Amino acid sequence: MELVVRQIKYGVLLSFLCLNPNALAQTLSSSGLWHQQSLTGKVQLEGLFRQQNNIIRDFTDTQKSKYYIAGIQINSKSYLWQPDIITLDFSGEFNPETRDEKYIRIPNRSEVRTLNKLDLQTTIFSGKPVTISSYVNLNQSYFNRENLTNVKSVNKNYGGRISLNNKFLPVTLTYRDLNWDQKETETGREFSMNQNNLETRISKAFGSLNRNEFIYNHDKYIYTYTDQDTVVNNIDQITLNNTLFFDKTKKYNFSSRVNYYNQKGEHTFERFDGFESIKLRLPANFRLNGSYNYYSLSESTQDLRKHVIRSELEHQLFYSLTSSVYIDYSSLSQTVYNEKNTKTGVDFKYTKKIPFGRLNLFYRYFRNHRSMDSKPAPLQVIDEEHVLRDGFIELLDRPFTDPASVTVKDVTGTIIYQLDFDYSIIERNGYVEIQRIPGGQISNGQSVLIDYTASQEGDYSYNVNNFGTGINLLMFKNILEVYYRYAQQDYSNIEQTGLITLNYFSQDVWGTRLNFGFLEAGMEYDQYRSNIIPYKLMRYYVNLNGNIKHKLLLSLNGSVRDYLIIEDQINQQYANISGRMAYVFKKQTKASLEFGYLRQRGENLNLDVITAKAELSTSLRQLYLKGGIELYSRRYTEESLTMGSLFIKATRKF
Repeated sequence: MELVVRQIKYGVLLSFLCLNPNALAQTLSSSGLWHQQSLTGKVQLEGLFRQQNNIIRDFTDTQKSKYYIAGIQINSKSYLWQPDIITLDFSGEFNPETRDEKYIRIPNRSEVRTLNKLDLQTTIFSGKPVTISSYVNLNQSYFNRENLTNVKSVNKNYGGRISLNNKFLPVTLTYRDLNWDQKETETGREFSMNQNNLETRISKAFGSLNRNEFIYNHDKYIYTYTDQDTVVNNIDQITLNNTLFFDKTKKYNFSSRVNYYNQKGEHTFERFDGFESIKLRLPANFRLNGSYNYYSLSESTQDLRKHVIRSELEHQLFYSLTSSVYIDYSSLSQTVYNEKNTKTGVDFKYTKKIPFGRLNLFYRYFRNHRSMDSKPAPLQVIDEEHVLRDGFIELLDRPFTDPASVTVKDVTGTIIYQLDFDYSIIERNGYVEIQRIPGGQISNGQSVLIDYTASQEGDYSYNVNNFGTGINLLMFKNILEVYYRYAQQDYSNIEQTGLITLNYFSQDVWGTRLNFGFLEAGMEYDQYRSNIIPYKLMRYYVNLNGNIKHKLLLSLNGSVRDYLIIEDQINQQYANISGRMAYVFKKQTKASLEFGYLRQRGENLNLDVITAKAELSTSLRQLYLKGGIELYSRRYTEESLTMGSLFIKATRKF
């Protein structure tokens, strides 16, 4: 009952503000204390009528729904006394609803919308020697993850900042408290996280030729997954960044980054990372780059120390030829093994203007001598970084991995993703492939950190020989592009490799592209011959964008990646097509059509999603009307869902 009363009061208050905002602003500012800079917002009414059918194996669920949604939103900017004394920014949103649902079973469904939202920010003494700011963000919403997973999310965030603004020693102190609760309505999987962050940032420059920054962070993470124990980690992190320029034009510089990371709790470890680099421009168009990196990690299962030295000499001959020679050396000492790598290589890039276009050539070669001093033992790999993208094959670095030991985390190491919900693993000739699962918590193209245990096979050494070359031809003012790339890798001076799997491969890539400005299309053939995961790939893509007399707008984007995993004779297909067409009848009236199709086929993956939406919108002064239909069809593994809906919305802006 109390919740209903609070909602009624909130709705009456916002309604009054919407009906007569100017009167309110004049009343408050007449005293000279309050000055309203802007007060905007909107009220809206929406009706939604929908029917959906869901089939899970032999079970069918039919649901008919009617939603009537009222919405109020308000945005305010104001200040007290003077703009540089106290400023207040406020935005709020309230969307009560009534619904009528008729269903057979499983009525638990969610809509993609914001239920309640409140954002408040205040700044005291803006631009003064001492500036204080604070904020509160409260949000309750439903959202859809990749048209596959409906998620109810509740976020409560607040924090503040104190800044000491001066030329001698600027200091910023920031506190953040983040609370995040999510529930996947179909699976029932719940996730909650609370993060407290305290940050101190100090900047100092001694003249115009240097920059220095000190950062201290203290974080406390508490997160919980369904059916898992609560995890608590406390983290202290110190970072020091320095840049020193040797000349006024800043052609020569030395930069340094030192980071200390100490985590205690469920996963306790200590990490130190230092990176130093120097860049010099020499006479006769030479450039010299050098760097040194030291990395150490100490935890309960291992101690690791790593040194990496890199130097590179580049040269630019006129405009056409860029060349470089480099050498990298790394030494890694771990509890059970010692590893050394020495890599030397050259790169050449040549460009030449020819009749009808331009010719580009490249060549690269490197040799890497790698040696391992170890006894056969389990090897614990920590924080190996990978990027998971749809349509790309991603293998863990080490062979003979225990699949049961794989743990996938976000880049902070805080969120631990779940197997068969967020990602899947596939064994490939002694290696392990990681695939993200659409609709899970790992987004397409996201970087993740992976821990796992692999078998260390003992002493060995070998040389890696890798080279690549290619040609790129641009013709007719870049309308037509034709290209070819070749790469090859083999090994020499192999000693005591035991059961180590070495990746011998050769690769041919042919492609062509057409670009007419409004239309871009291309195709590519990739044949990858390897003893680990050989494949053939055909890729097609098209992008169309048109604007006819500012009346008809067209957009079409599509891509297909079709893999054939040769050894297993398995096809993996990724297709994505989306388009939009809009026609403007008058300045205030517009019709639009949107559609999309997503198809993914492969091992542990079977997905089809079709979406379509037609909409007509118009306006009369500050009254905006919108209506349309929406269709949705999804087939994922053993579940099929189809939905059709009709909606109409009226919005009054002020």
